[in-house]
Amino acid sequence: MIIISAELKALPYIDNIMRTNRLRKLLSDSGYTFKDALGRFDGVNETSFVVNSNDVDALRSIALTFDQQCVMYVDDLDRKAYLVKSMETGDAAFVGVFQNVERDEAQRSIGFTYVNDAYFVVK
Repeated sequence: MIIISAELKALPYIDNIMRTNRLRKLLSDSGYTFKDALGRFDGVNETSFVVNSNDVDALRSIALTFDQQCVMYVDDLDRKAYLVKSMETGDAAFVGVFQNVERDEAQRSIGFTYVNDAYFVVK
């Protein structure tokens, strides 16, 4: 799975809503199955999408069109998480294991994903 967002912390709320809606439509029109999620990246809450795909290159390209810093890839088998921070080259770094945690622990962390009524962090 890949976690992606369209929001930029420097933009006003309404602009981020429009960007999120554009990304939702693009993902849908491109045939991806995904779920809406609430995320926190670098301490900033944002709407994100958990995309049921392992096509990192295609989703990285989509993220680039939204000026995103990174996307997160989570291996479906071992839950290892990789942050694709070099959006131009696709270079990714292992950042930990994507784990289910209680709400309180997620809320104290600098980053989390809330999807399917469950909180996840990378440890």
